[in-house]
Amino acid sequence: MQNFSDISSRIRKDFISFFKKNDHNEISSSPLIPRNDPSLLFTNSGMVQFKNWFTGDEKPKHENVVTIQKCLRAGGKHNDLENVGLTPRHHTFFEMLGNFSFGGYFKEIAIELAWKLLIKEFQINKKKLIITVYNDDKESARIWKKVSNFSDSQIIRITSDDNFWSMGDSGPCGPCSEIFYDNGKNITGGMPGTEKQDGDRYVEIWNLVFMQYERKQKELKDLPIKCVDTGMGLERITALLSNKTNNYETDLFEYIFSEIEICLNKKIDKNNLTAFRIISDHIKSICMLMSEGVLPSNEGRGYVLRRIIRRTLLQVYKIQPRAVILNKLVKSVVSKYSEFYFELDKRISFIEKNLRNEEEKFSETLETGLVLLDKEIKNLNNKDFPAEIAFKLYDTYGFPVDLTQNILCEKKLDLDIDQYESIVKKNKSKQKETWTGASKINKEKIFFQLKDNEKQTVFLGYENNYSLSTLSKIIRDNKFEGNLGENKKDVILIFDKTPFYAESGGQVGDTGELFTSDGKFVGKINDTKKIDGDIFLHFISTNKLPLKVNEKYNLKIDNTRRKKIMNNHSATHLLHESLRKILGDHVSQKGSLVNDEKLRFDFTYNDQLKNDQIKKIEKMVNLSIRSNISINEEFMKVKDAIKGGAIALFGEKYPENARVISFVDKSKENSFSSIELCGGTHVKSTGHIGSFKIVSESSVSSGVRRIEAITGEEVNHLLASKIALLDEIKDMLRTSENNIIEKILHLKSEIDELRKESKKSQIDYSENKILSNPSYKIYFERFEVNPKELKNFSDLIKKDFKSGLIVLMSIQEKKVSIVISVTKDLSQKVNAVEKIKQVVQFLDGKGGGGRRDMAQGGAPVSEKVNELEHFLKESL
Repeated sequence: MQNFSDISSRIRKDFISFFKKNDHNEISSSPLIPRNDPSLLFTNSGMVQFKNWFTGDEKPKHENVVTIQKCLRAGGKHNDLENVGLTPRHHTFFEMLGNFSFGGYFKEIAIELAWKLLIKEFQINKKKLIITVYNDDKESARIWKKVSNFSDSQIIRITSDDNFWSMGDSGPCGPCSEIFYDNGKNITGGMPGTEKQDGDRYVEIWNLVFMQYERKQKELKDLPIKCVDTGMGLERITALLSNKTNNYETDLFEYIFSEIEICLNKKIDKNNLTAFRIISDHIKSICMLMSEGVLPSNEGRGYVLRRIIRRTLLQVYKIQPRAVILNKLVKSVVSKYSEFYFELDKRISFIEKNLRNEEEKFSETLETGLVLLDKEIKNLNNKDFPAEIAFKLYDTYGFPVDLTQNILCEKKLDLDIDQYESIVKKNKSKQKETWTGASKINKEKIFFQLKDNEKQTVFLGYENNYSLSTLSKIIRDNKFEGNLGENKKDVILIFDKTPFYAESGGQVGDTGELFTSDGKFVGKINDTKKIDGDIFLHFISTNKLPLKVNEKYNLKIDNTRRKKIMNNHSATHLLHESLRKILGDHVSQKGSLVNDEKLRFDFTYNDQLKNDQIKKIEKMVNLSIRSNISINEEFMKVKDAIKGGAIALFGEKYPENARVISFVDKSKENSFSSIELCGGTHVKSTGHIGSFKIVSESSVSSGVRRIEAITGEEVNHLLASKIALLDEIKDMLRTSENNIIEKILHLKSEIDELRKESKKSQIDYSENKILSNPSYKIYFERFEVNPKELKNFSDLIKKDFKSGLIVLMSIQEKKVSIVISVTKDLSQKVNAVEKIKQVVQFLDGKGGGGRRDMAQGGAPVSEKVNELEHFLKESL
C-alpha cells in the first residue's frame, strides 16, 4: 500500500471491502447538515445518522453496517476551528471510517475485526500499537490480551472519561477502547493516560465504542440492544500508512498546496506553512458545506461558513494581499473527492460563483478591518485593548481573536480574554437560529412506534385520484384508537394505500373526501403529511360517522385542486431549467412552495433580476408549455441519475431508487432539457399548464432570490383584472389606449413642478444656520419631512451656500436620518462618506455611505441628537 500514490483512496476502498466481506452492509455518508437532530450544528461523527437506531427509537434496517462519513467540527460543542494548522492532526472537515453493529456482534468480534484489518490488511507493525480500555471494562481487556498476545504494559486501563464515550449531555454512550500508534522516540509525547499524553508521539488511530447505555438527565440506562460504534479518521490512518507523522504531508493535502502555489506564485516555506495548512483545510469545509446548499450569512450554519471563509482569506492575505484565489481551488477539491461523494461534480459552478462573490465582498473590507484595528490602537490611552472592539473585529470583519492578540502582543498591548469570551458567549445563540431540527410530527414518540410497526403506505396518486383502502390506524390525542365514535375532532388516519399525495419536496399535501365502502360521507381530509418510513397521515377535522380499524373506506382527492398543483409543480421544473439557461448553471434551488394558487421558487443568485431577464425567463417557460413536451418518468439509483444529468435538491432525502422526471424537447425551435429527481405529481405534457406568468421577484437573504408565479386559470384571472384596471384608468383620464402613457407623463410633469415649488417654500435659507468650524463652514438644518427629500433639499441649498458642508437632519419613526453634501470647491479635499460615518458613529448608529460629494446614514433617536450641533462645530 505504501507505494500507492493516492493512498487515501485505496484506504477507503480497502476498508469498505474488508467489512463487506465480513457481512456488513455499506451505507453512504449522510449530509453534513444533520436530519432530524436539533442538538447538532453539523454531523461530527459516523454514528450521527444511526442515533435513533442506537436509542431504539427506530428499528435498525441492518444489523451490521460500514460507512465513510463526511464530518465537520467548526461550531457548537465540537469545534476544532482554532487549532487548525497549528497541530499535525486538527481539521474542520474530515472523514470518519466506521463499522457498526446493532445487536449483530459486540466486543469480541469488534476487537477481532479491528485487529485483523490493521495487522493483516494494512500490515501495521503490531509492536508499534498501544491499546487503552476503560478501567471498569475487564471484558475488553481480556479479549485484547487474547487477540493480540499483548502484555499488560501494552493494554492500558484508563480511569478518566477519555475511555467512556458519549455524544453530549444526553444520548447513547458506553466504554470504549482506543488503539494508538507509536511514532517513535524522536517525537515528543507520553503514553496515553500520562501527563504528556497530548504530545505527538502516540496517536489515536481508531476508537471502538461499545454502546451499552443511554444517558438521560445524568442517569445511565441500558440500551435495548448492545451496539458497536467505531471511528477511524481517514486523515490519521493515511498519515500512518504514508510513513508520515503529520496529516498535512499526505495526498489529502499536498494537491491543494500545489494549487495554492500556482495561484499565488509563491512556494510553501517555513514562514507561510501555517497559512498554507489553514487554507488547505478550510477550502475543503467550504466546498463541502456549499455543496449542500449552505451559503454565507450572519446566522446559523451560514454564519459558521462565513467565519471559515474569512479566516481563510486572512491567511491568503498574509501570503499575498488582495489575492482572490479560493474559488480557483474548488475544482481540485471536487476532483479529489467526487469519486466518493458523487454529487460534488454538479455543484462546481454553484460553489465557484458564490465563493468568488463572498471573496470579493470581504476583500473590500479586509483592509478596512486592518486599518480600523490600527486606528483603535492609536486611540488607546493605556495598554488595555477593549474586548468589545476585539469582538467587533472578529464578528464583523472576520478577524480571529488570535490574530488580534498577535498584533497586540507585538505592540506590547493587553486584551482581557475572559471578558472577550464572555461577549462571545452572549452572541453564540446566533449560531442556533437556523438549525434544522426535527419536525413536530417526527419527534412524537407515537410516530417512532409507527415506523417500527406500520408498513409503508402504498401511494397510488400518480395514476389514480380515488381508491378503496383499508384503515390500519386511528390516532387521536397522541393515542391509537381501535374504534372512534362520530363527531370527534382532529383525527389522523392511516390507510394501507392512498391516492393522496403527502406534503414533501415543496408540494403541499392533497385534500379531498372520505366515504364508507357503500358511499356514505365520513368527512373532509384537510391535509396529508408523511413521516419517516413513508407512512401517510390523513388529517380530518371532524368525522361525521364512526370509524373502525380494518374497515374499508373510499378515498377521493379534490381533483380540481390537484390539477392546479400539478400545473404549478411542472411549471417549477420548467422555471428552474430556464433560470439555469438564462442566468447560468450555477443557479440552484434553495426552496419552493407549490400549491393550487401559485408557485414560489427560491434560488441562488446575487443580483436583482433585470426586466429583460424576467421577460426571457417567462418567454422560455411559455415556449416550453406551447411545445407540449411529454413527461418522461423512470426510477433509477440516485448516483446513476445524477451522473446522467439529473438535478438533486440540497438537503432532500431520496430513496435508493429515486423517481426521475424529465421534460426534454430536442426540436430546433426549443432545445430544452429539464431532468430532476422528484417525487411530486406532474402533468402528462406541458401543454396542460396553459400559461405562465411571474408576478414578483425579490430578495430572501444574501445571495438568495425568490420568484412567485402563477399558471393556467390564475394567469387568465390576472390578465382580466389588469385589462379591467386599464379600462378604468382610461375612463378616469378621458383618453384612449394609444395615448394613455403620454397623458400620464403630462400629469406627472405637472405634479413634479408643483412639488418643486412646494419644496422651495419649505426651505428658509438663512446665514444664521451656518456653523463655525475650524476647517470649513457647515450649514446645518433640521426638517420635519420624509428622509428621502433631504438630498433634494441639499441641492436647493447649494444654490445659495457656495462653500462648505451641508448637514441636513430628519427624524421619523424613532430614527434619525442624516444627509451630508459637499460643495464643489471642497469635493476633492473633503469626503462626504468619511464625514457621514463620523456623524453616525457619534449618534450611536452604524454604517453610512454614498459618494464623495454626497452621503447619507442613520441612527436611533437618542439624547445625542440635541448635542449634534455642538459636535459639528467642535469635532467634525
